[in-house]
Amino acid sequence: MTATKRFRTVAWLPLLALTATSLTAQTVPPPPARSAPVPLTSWLHQGSDIPADPAWTTGTLPNGLRYAVRRNGTPPGTVAIRIRIDAGGLMEAEDEQGWAHLLEHMAFRGTPTRPDGEAVKLWQRLGASFGSDSNASTTYRATTYMLDLPRNDARSLDEAVGTLADMMQNAAIDPKLLDIERKVVLAERTARLTPIAVKVRDATRDVMQAGLLMSKRELAGTEATLAGATAERLRAFHRRWYRPERAVVVIAGDIDPAAMVDRITAQFGGWKGAGKPPSEPAYGNPIEPKSRIALVDDRNASAGMQLAWVTPHVPGKMTAERQRAANLDTIALAVLNQRLSNQARSGGAMLSAGASVSRQRSMADTVSMGVNVRGTQWKEALIEAYGVLNRTLAGPIDQAEIDQQTSTALDSLRRSIETSKTAPSAAWANSIVGDVDSEDVGATRQYYFDLFAAQKPTITPAAIGAALKAMFAPEPRILRVSVLPTEGGEAAVVEALTAARKAAGGAVAAVRTVTLDMVSPPLTPGKVVGERPIAEFGIDRVEFANGVELVMKKTDFARESIGVEVRIGNGQAGRAVNTRALDWSSGVLTGSGIGDVTPPELARLAAGRQIGFSLATRSDATVLTGGTNPRDVGDLLRMMLAGATRPTVDPVAVQRFRASYAASVRSIFGQPQSVLAVFGTPVMYGNDKRFQVLPPAAEVNGSDAAAIKAYWTRVLGEGPVRVSVVGDFDRDAVIRAVAATFGALPARAAPPLTVQPIPPLPNAKPWTLTHRGDPTQAIVAVNWRTFGGLSDLKASRALTMATAIIRDRLTDDFREKQGGTYSPFVSQDEIRGFDAFGMVMAGAQLTPDRIAGFRETLDKIVADLAANGPSADDLLRAKETAVGAAQRNLASNGYWAANISGDLDDPRRIESMRTYISGRKAVTAADVRDVVRKYLADGKPLVIEVRPAPAGTVPVISVPAPTGPTAANP
Repeated sequence: MTATKRFRTVAWLPLLALTATSLTAQTVPPPPARSAPVPLTSWLHQGSDIPADPAWTTGTLPNGLRYAVRRNGTPPGTVAIRIRIDAGGLMEAEDEQGWAHLLEHMAFRGTPTRPDGEAVKLWQRLGASFGSDSNASTTYRATTYMLDLPRNDARSLDEAVGTLADMMQNAAIDPKLLDIERKVVLAERTARLTPIAVKVRDATRDVMQAGLLMSKRELAGTEATLAGATAERLRAFHRRWYRPERAVVVIAGDIDPAAMVDRITAQFGGWKGAGKPPSEPAYGNPIEPKSRIALVDDRNASAGMQLAWVTPHVPGKMTAERQRAANLDTIALAVLNQRLSNQARSGGAMLSAGASVSRQRSMADTVSMGVNVRGTQWKEALIEAYGVLNRTLAGPIDQAEIDQQTSTALDSLRRSIETSKTAPSAAWANSIVGDVDSEDVGATRQYYFDLFAAQKPTITPAAIGAALKAMFAPEPRILRVSVLPTEGGEAAVVEALTAARKAAGGAVAAVRTVTLDMVSPPLTPGKVVGERPIAEFGIDRVEFANGVELVMKKTDFARESIGVEVRIGNGQAGRAVNTRALDWSSGVLTGSGIGDVTPPELARLAAGRQIGFSLATRSDATVLTGGTNPRDVGDLLRMMLAGATRPTVDPVAVQRFRASYAASVRSIFGQPQSVLAVFGTPVMYGNDKRFQVLPPAAEVNGSDAAAIKAYWTRVLGEGPVRVSVVGDFDRDAVIRAVAATFGALPARAAPPLTVQPIPPLPNAKPWTLTHRGDPTQAIVAVNWRTFGGLSDLKASRALTMATAIIRDRLTDDFREKQGGTYSPFVSQDEIRGFDAFGMVMAGAQLTPDRIAGFRETLDKIVADLAANGPSADDLLRAKETAVGAAQRNLASNGYWAANISGDLDDPRRIESMRTYISGRKAVTAADVRDVVRKYLADGKPLVIEVRPAPAGTVPVISVPAPTGPTAANP
């Protein structure tokens, strides 16, 4: 099992994607006796000395199909099904590129006994929505089909598993449907392969992937290879690769494993491969590239570099020794990343940097270092990055740095033992699929904790130094991305890299060891003056003498997991219309430290603990959010209190934000999606500046550290304070922790709540924005003004069904019948704090010439629903998926966190929770018809189109002037 997978809850190394490449031998004591190996009866563990997890029932059918089944009760009554076929982009011939992905699409388009689209409709009737609960993905190695079923009765399981088995064995591949689906796949390809992504792919193939088959394969295919996929040839591809011995069925959920094995045997046991099994492709091995330099310039690019150290992948199952080596490499990279982060905060040419490692079967092992650059200072940034690397390689590494990372890793592994007891079934199923992909194995979390704990004494400066030297021993390869062509071309990069590799190591800046008392001085605890529980939902409400309210909901959905929110003030709703604020600078504040304690000092303080938090301004409050565990919840609240009462803004952090801002603005124009999100959103809200996504450049450049600190000091220092806690906690301990922190603050005078109504949406002709990405791509978004959700619960739930039905019909008509887009989107948006405002949006990314066709299709759907309402089957499928999603939500901390952070004195919120399921079940066809008629058919929508900018022109980002009430005339 990879190091990353076992440390996947660790927040200290976000860039680490896969396991390490270095397999340095370590002499370490064996794990304790309680992790002694058990008989290796699992096909997943053959060739490994890592003991199998006895919770998995595994086996192989006589036809070669492998299965893994696990009983898991989270969420209750649900089942996660995965079918992995060992057929991906690497199994394609030169003229078959993209066929594995195309076949994935065609598998959903019917079999001889199941008409086109019937599988999706069946699953919807069982409560699984297409796209979120049922989906598929194709990689270079495999194609995986996924179904999360909200029911576990025998009939539902028989139908679900039977349908998947039929799809795998008997995909019809009708020629007419293939012609349509080919258009959908091409649309998906175009939407995902942005122009800059294509440039990077083409520039790096012969540099980063030299010698590998993957360098000659395009996972999404090309227009020519996709055009060559006839129905007969695609059937032949299906017969060649879709065979039982290349299939793995993984099922985890609230089930009887023995009965599920019988079901798998019955549905898949008769599957027989046609003809002789195919030979494995010649995957290749990394070779010395002709050039180690790749250059990409693009006007939408953010300046940066990626260095890579590539070695051949060593095949074979994960063993205990490999895991120990992977653990060592993980800690080594964590030390390096902390140093890179510290250097980036110094205000030099390197805005940010991080190292990671990937271990890819049939491909290569690659250590990477990404560097984001300030402006044109790429040479200076390269020297800074290499300076950190050289210092680290030269050593000696401080044992305190290593202890910081090992403490965090060990704490994460400790918590994973508890969290695994309530891990959702989908996570377990995905874990096994990932294991198959990487030749990994899944032991118990206890085994990995024991293995690491036994290894920890051997993780010394010498061992870390040796691991780093092994990882960075190959000759580096480099990709440089810039706005303008690199002056001097490859020769200039070679020269700069040669100079950077000689960068002096220098001294490592000392990091002071601080205590929590230094960050958050103890206070005299406040007093509890009242309690107002809501027994119906198991919600506790505690009031403190200073006016702070604590709201708690204890759950057992996730062991060792607690979510904490501190909500301050009234957010955007408490501001006058069209008021601009410095909310964009929240990242500057949280990246500056607390008081006189710097971020590196905070990182060392946090080692082995969950006490980090984020800060954001929302529609109804400024919110500090953190995730923790029962041991650390008190310390997290102390850190949050310090962040709210001792805000610090580092001038260097302001400078870094300005440099990153300039690069981010350029990248926005590279895709229609980002233009819509950034510049279309304010239009949807009447161009009210409270909802402006991107701050003006003049404001960013004109706001210094003092102004930003003054702003956050004011925002965090006034208005009501509300603390909400959800999860696995001790009630009395949480009350004491809040009493000692926010309950101990002086009483605050709440400012008057002056919620302004959102200006009405304009009803004029479509607003047109432009982008400078792929000239064949556009987006259309049709927006209808509705209402705030709590203001009319019945209508809100009817709109939920209406949006689902409209999405299904758009998918069935504009996508599946016309091939007009890859994925139409329909959403319902209700903003907390604004009862008078809500929105339904329907749209798609498509070619500009299809915008009119999309509008016509959408108008027909809306008109039909307004006139006739939905069919019985349409409504049934919409209700079943909505109810299924609601049932899963009720068994999640996220649902309760969202609700208890709202106004619990509002009887409408209580009624919303009380009727969360029953209200959805009660929606009728007439209810859907009426809300569509009232809000969609009879209302004039705001239409936003994002079209490609003509060559040589500047993208249009002008938006309508604010309308409606103003600050002076609400």
